[in-house]
Amino acid sequence: MRSGSVRGVADAHRKSDRFVQKCEPACGCYDRVMSTKSSKPGGGVTSLDIRREEGGASGGRWVVVVDGHEAEMTYSRASAALIIIDHTEVPDELRGRGVGQALVLRAVEDARRDGFRIIPLCPFAKAQFERHAEWRDTLSV
Repeated sequence: MRSGSVRGVADAHRKSDRFVQKCEPACGCYDRVMSTKSSKPGGGVTSLDIRREEGGASGGRWVVVVDGHEAEMTYSRASAALIIIDHTEVPDELRGRGVGQALVLRAVEDARRDGFRIIPLCPFAKAQFERHAEWRDTLSV
């Protein structure tokens, strides 16, 4: 974890003027609450649409481009077996289309496949875990 604290992770978030709703005052990352509506006719965003980009030992992101707009969910690595989802950005143009939920689901699928656990620091990701009890097996205890 960067700088040895959760606050250090929050301070490292990238900010963009495209996103105006803060997830929480102490965090500084930006979050969009997504519904479960489909982003594509007949199916929505799937895990195959989302790619994972590793940023070295410190973390990375899951990213998807839909209709020319990029959405991402970033994470920091606390250890080889533990990641912290610290930030979710979904542009207004993709709002309400299930893109944020699909990003969290991809993280869950990767955690199950690769054997790591997740701490959802980002309020959006945390809310998704609270809504989906079937994903809780990937949470860090």
